[in-house]
Amino acid sequence: MSIGKRLGTFGLALAGVLSAGSAAEAQVVLCALDLLDTPSTWNRPRASGSVAGSAVMCDGAAPDSVNDGQPYCVFEVRATESIASIIVESLELTAIAFDPLVAVYCGPFDPAAPDVNLIVIDDDSFGYPNAAVGFSPTAVGDTFFVVVTSYAKFLGREFGAFRVILGGLETTGACGCGIRSCAGDADTSGAVEFEDIMSILGHWNADYGAGNTGPGDANGDGVVNCDDLMVTLANWLAVCP
Repeated sequence: MSIGKRLGTFGLALAGVLSAGSAAEAQVVLCALDLLDTPSTWNRPRASGSVAGSAVMCDGAAPDSVNDGQPYCVFEVRATESIASIIVESLELTAIAFDPLVAVYCGPFDPAAPDVNLIVIDDDSFGYPNAAVGFSPTAVGDTFFVVVTSYAKFLGREFGAFRVILGGLETTGACGCGIRSCAGDADTSGAVEFEDIMSILGHWNADYGAGNTGPGDANGDGVVNCDDLMVTLANWLAVCP
């Protein structure tokens, strides 16, 4: 059984979200693993059969997976609470299109040694295909590395858009991940430019649901449509604060 499927770890994940006060106060990071970005690859570990470690010892353990050469995204987070959680939700239109897997590491993270400095790893604890982990940082200000990859590697399923919801953690985003900081910034790059138009067109008619957002949703209303084109053009060449 994946460690993320055990009640203690999943309870930490939920507690981390609750510690943020509300979903609106949790930090939401929009990300994508994109073939055009030529992402780095690793021989990922397996969530099934893993054993969670502590943020003090960084002594988690996970067996090797047969899914070698898997694209991944990694970004740094900083603890803001004593209980932390990370939820990774696929933003693809079907569950089978992209099945995210998340792992948390103490620094440094070495993709050539995926079993070193591991804290916890999970595949589907937040309901297939979404992942969730929870852990307890030693102190506020401690930094960790979040690695997101796909469970599978065939028929393009190793690539896709996803949302990361951080509880008790914060990040500035990196490696295909960003935080939309102004209207029109559909790809969360920090500026309103041609790439935002391409993001909108590439996710046209995507419906992320009320109160949610995702790639291409330049106005944050949860739907990618003409309104997003209009807000992007209205803020053309703006640089987000």
